Amino acid sequence: MKYTKGTQKGNVNYDQLSDDDNNEEQKASTSIVSLKQLVIIHAALILAQTLFGGGSIIGKLGLPNTNPVLFALIREGIAGPLLCIIAYAKDRDIPKLSDLKLFILPGLCLFLNQFCFIVGLNLSSSIQASAWQPSQGILAVIYGFIFGIERKFDKYKVFGILIGTAGALFMILYDNHDSSSSNSIWADFGGSIMFFLNCSATVMYLILSKPVFKKYPTSTITGYSYIVASILMVFAALIVANVPSLLNGVCPTGCSAWHVPTVTIYALIYWILCESVAAYLLITWANRWADPSLNLAYTVLQPLTAVIMAEVLIIFNIVPVCHNKSSDKSNCIYGADWNDLGAIGIAFGLLLVIYSSRLQQKENENDDDQNVIIHYN
Repeated sequence: MKYTKGTQKGNVNYDQLSDDDNNEEQKASTSIVSLKQLVIIHAALILAQTLFGGGSIIGKLGLPNTNPVLFALIREGIAGPLLCIIAYAKDRDIPKLSDLKLFILPGLCLFLNQFCFIVGLNLSSSIQASAWQPSQGILAVIYGFIFGIERKFDKYKVFGILIGTAGALFMILYDNHDSSSSNSIWADFGGSIMFFLNCSATVMYLILSKPVFKKYPTSTITGYSYIVASILMVFAALIVANVPSLLNGVCPTGCSAWHVPTVTIYALIYWILCESVAAYLLITWANRWADPSLNLAYTVLQPLTAVIMAEVLIIFNIVPVCHNKSSDKSNCIYGADWNDLGAIGIAFGLLLVIYSSRLQQKENENDDDQNVIIHYN
């Protein structure tokens, strides 16, 4: 029996009944396979977000006296070709020259994502860096509405956005770590500004890369977008290195424009292999079965991972804790603080947004079922 959406009626085609029975068996078989893979899918997403959360701590420890833009340049310059090699090995496809323009806007967003995160991490704390990441789900709804992708708003989505925004503002405004008497907005809120731009760029990357999926698979898009981001980072690094005010802005404790300390090399190894390659590939693999709301839900693991990692390092005296009155914060990390509780608001707001999306999905499925008409031949 053939089911299609429409409003007209016809005649039953009995020849297709056996085909439908076979399709139902295939669907049942597919659901069994997906159940077996469910644990692996969730494990992949958990591991990916845990790697991202740990990266904020390791990156913070690897950034003392290091130009963060140079750090991002080395990371992207190595990760980009690696991802392209992996993409070719997996997809056996090289984009046409005429299609390279498709990767410019996603690559620009990826550049802003990496640039803003690493600069914000150098200006702020590692826990705050991870605490900002769950806001991506809420920003996705807001930007989706602006671009016409998100059109339905219910009470859950509205309250989710309000609660998530309140949590973000609490993190920014309450008990700021900078104890200086400077009235500079950049000195007080530079880290949060960078993390907001970082999360916004991530959302825009997903939106702008959507049309590219019509021609190329995910791994190819990620790899070649990284190449575009690497080229842009070269220009950014040259500009920052040759403008002292910009270098002082991204590196307030002082750093050399082109020097890479030994401790930074270890952090780069983690960020290139664990974050840029492993975490992105895990998410790419899981995206074959997991919907976006599931991916967004697991971003709440990043602040949890960062807090646990920071507290372990502090408790076992591996790394000293930073104090607000301390002038040198280059070799210490902040532990959990009261303003980090704002991540709970962001996480709860995100869950409301996801719940709203689930309700809309079920509503759309019910509408589809009501519009299913039997054609009679």
